[in-house]
Amino acid sequence: MSSRDETGARAGSAILLAILLAAVVAIPTASSAVPAPRPAAAATANVTVAMTRLTTFTPTQIVAEPGQNVSLTIVNEGIMVHSFTLYSEANVTAPLSAFRDMLDFNDTHAKIVDAWIPAGETWVVNFTAPSTAGRYLYVCMVNGHWTTMNGLLVVGGTGPAAGGWPLGLVPTIMVGTIALVLVLAAGYQVRAMRAVRRPK
Repeated sequence: MSSRDETGARAGSAILLAILLAAVVAIPTASSAVPAPRPAAAATANVTVAMTRLTTFTPTQIVAEPGQNVSLTIVNEGIMVHSFTLYSEANVTAPLSAFRDMLDFNDTHAKIVDAWIPAGETWVVNFTAPSTAGRYLYVCMVNGHWTTMNGLLVVGGTGPAAGGWPLGLVPTIMVGTIALVLVLAAGYQVRAMRAVRRPK
């Protein structure tokens, strides 16, 4: 093996070692990862929900932080009374397609808000969001309206979905890129070593 070939092999090994060290430094460890601080929630969340003539709520999702004060403006745009009934149990599954079962559900589940708004009126209802993060159902409890008039109060973060990115999307992309570079560098190193050993 010539001195030039030995120098090239050593340079390739040095490059591979440098890449490995960079990978170790770049990959965040569980002990060093620090979650980003959440921005402070406003003292009061001001939210408007419309009860439409199409027997729907707009929007069908409202958001608050745990324990946050919520000032809810409810606008009944319809021609009949509607209710805004918000249940206090998180992540509940209600029998929205079954009339009698939904009436029983309503009778047996505690509520945060149960406001009945006459046609054409606007009411402001104040309440405190639950302290537990989760999704809280709201419906209109008039004559089966709940099948189309329903929505969710989303309190706090719901966390990553099962099977999601355990490190977060950006670190996952970084790790994937580093892994790809390492594979390519290893392949290059093997080819360089074979070329050096090949008889002239």
